[in-house]
Amino acid sequence: MTVSELYSSVYPIQNPELRKHLCQKTVRKTFRKGTMLSFQGNGETDLLILSEGIARGYILDKVGRDITICFENEPGDIIASSWLLGSEDILLNTEMITDGEIYSVALDEILSLQSRYHDILLFQKQILSRELRKHWRARMMMYKAESSEKYQWFLEEYPGLIDKVGHKKIASFLGISPVTLSRIRHRKNE
Repeated sequence: MTVSELYSSVYPIQNPELRKHLCQKTVRKTFRKGTMLSFQGNGETDLLILSEGIARGYILDKVGRDITICFENEPGDIIASSWLLGSEDILLNTEMITDGEIYSVALDEILSLQSRYHDILLFQKQILSRELRKHWRARMMMYKAESSEKYQWFLEEYPGLIDKVGHKKIASFLGISPVTLSRIRHRKNE
């Protein structure tokens, strides 16, 4: 995905001047597998938008075990999104699960554009709407479905991730134990 496609297809910006400005201020960065993009919500000075690869958001429980909150795997997915919630006290950690490329735009730049371009608010709304829909679907599945249904949903919602992400992380995301995930996979493969 090119930066031009990002602002014309994924998050369509109608104002050509704003689109040009954002394209000029957006930097493409490459990250290696295992790179921490944010830790405990610190270090978020840029809006990070996935271009390629897989990222995982997680929190730490009281004893330091990580609990997977989300996977970002589609071009246009927002990385390290505590900025979206307008709070710096969200203790979200984000790491690259695979090598990947991310578009980066300084948050200060986005905020400064608000005084010049009303359309930047539409851009922010598009981001919020997309992320809310994605996370709401996941939460509803986690609360309402049986373990095997969660697994089937994961396979459909995140095609190919089962072979690219550690099963412990997937089990954590689905709210099931790794043993349960293993049993479900074994049953499905019979």
